Amino acid sequence: RRINNDEFDHLFSSRNLRGNFSIWDDEHQAFIRNATSVPVHSHNDYKHRIPLFEALASGCISIEADVHLIDGDLRVGHHARGLKSTQSLRAMYLEPLQRMLDSRNPGLLNATDRSSWRGIFDKNPKQTTVLLIDHKGIGKDVFAEVYKQLQALRELDYLTYWNGSARVVRPLTIVATGKAPFDSILGLNGTHRDIFWDAPLAALPSASDDFTTEPPTFKYNRSNS
Repeated sequence: RRINNDEFDHLFSSRNLRGNFSIWDDEHQAFIRNATSVPVHSHNDYKHRIPLFEALASGCISIEADVHLIDGDLRVGHHARGLKSTQSLRAMYLEPLQRMLDSRNPGLLNATDRSSWRGIFDKNPKQTTVLLIDHKGIGKDVFAEVYKQLQALRELDYLTYWNGSARVVRPLTIVATGKAPFDSILGLNGTHRDIFWDAPLAALPSASDDFTTEPPTFKYNRSNS
């Protein structure tokens, strides 16, 4: 149901904003920055009128994109059939997120304290945005391409990571879900693991948990999930 004279509807009601440069004007970007962040997840976000931007403008702190590996690239959609090259993870999510974070964090790489980062929302600048990447294909090839495409964000130190003893929060947190292989998560650099796994509740606790250690060692823990 629409609200008369609602500013959100006024700015974000048109599908014509998809891929339109006007989404980057000061009015739209200021609205997103001024949104109140809320613990809400944008499920199947790519189905919305304006993927990513509509969710952020609503204050969502968690966003989901389903990906398929097609012709060497990651395309976004629930089903692989009919997806166009323009419907890519880079174009729809990674590059726009990087652009917004760049505008919020000038000079972060040269900062003495990297914890001075700022997230998307002005009212809660230390709120990390969670991007769930739902692997629709079976096997490690999808995961490997996801890891590769995150490199630009990784080099800018925008990704939350496990440093070997603690989780270091950054403005963007990547969570692999769907058919993402847990072994691939564990195979990442143990002192800079920047993709986490969406551990299924049905698998908690795990038969691999070790209660002979102090404290107990759990298969799914803050270092990987």
